[in-house]
Amino acid sequence: MFPPNFWIEEKEKFYKDTENLIIALFLRGAIDGEDFLKPYGLNVLMDWDVVNTNAVQYVQNIHRDIIDAITETTQDQVYPLIDEWLRAGESMPKLIRRLEEVGFPAHRAEMIAVTEVTRAVSSGNQAAWESTGYITAKQWTTAEDERVCPICGAM
Repeated sequence: MFPPNFWIEEKEKFYKDTENLIIALFLRGAIDGEDFLKPYGLNVLMDWDVVNTNAVQYVQNIHRDIIDAITETTQDQVYPLIDEWLRAGESMPKLIRRLEEVGFPAHRAEMIAVTEVTRAVSSGNQAAWESTGYITAKQWTTAEDERVCPICGAM
């Protein structure tokens, strides 16, 4: 339903958006762990080189696995909503609202809705045209303004 790289790009954006937060939380946990030992008379100094190395390993491995699981969960949420929306014959704002209701921020909900609907409609158009046997080529048309991305502009 989505372009092949859509979810890969979403995972990378989400990973980058949360990476610093996860490191900060990891380090907060290390400090709390040290504080937890003090009432037991264990006033030892942590080896911050080890803690920092573990933080980096956590972000690179476990955090990435968590992001993968979140992305799969997101896909599992999105597809049924789009299916319900399509069957109901609702407007685009209603699809965006449906996505917001399950927790997507407004900008992400709009991006997912517009991307999916545009791609599906375009694919349907192309399939219909190809089925006639008369359409044998594509022509890209853009607004030819400053908002056209370099990829589309070149086409």
